[in-house]
Amino acid sequence: MNRKAIRHPGHEHSVPWFWPMAATIEFEQKGLDLFVDNMRFIENAAKLEAPPDPEWATENRVIAELDTMRLRDFSQGDDALAHLPVLIDAPYAGHASTIADFAKGQSLVETLMAAGLPRVVLTDWKSATPQMREYDIDKYLADIDAAVTALGGRVRP
Repeated sequence: MNRKAIRHPGHEHSVPWFWPMAATIEFEQKGLDLFVDNMRFIENAAKLEAPPDPEWATENRVIAELDTMRLRDFSQGDDALAHLPVLIDAPYAGHASTIADFAKGQSLVETLMAAGLPRVVLTDWKSATPQMREYDIDKYLADIDAAVTALGGRVRP
């Protein structure tokens, strides 16, 4: 037997001259609930449209700004620049590149540097925009090539 849930009014409706007031109160509450839901939707839409800057676990600096990515250098100290860099091509699958530097103790960048690799660089992929709609795989590969060139033409495999 399939029974539908019975909804009972939240306010007294049995007294004839009170039911218009009770109904108005319930409509106002439903309207307020709808308003709150709409504001929550607008807040979430704004986060999608202009997401906050990602937070990195390890100090870094942007050394190149390309069409599809920012190239971030995690090297500490000037002597690290003399070493052949390790280039981390961070995965881009619906999350920020910070996945490779998520938190202390959960960071590929931190692990590589602790293993003695002094120069670690990462591709920080940009979120797609309407202006990027014509970019194809060749554009992304060309930007990786430009990143390697910016690093001196060679990176650690």
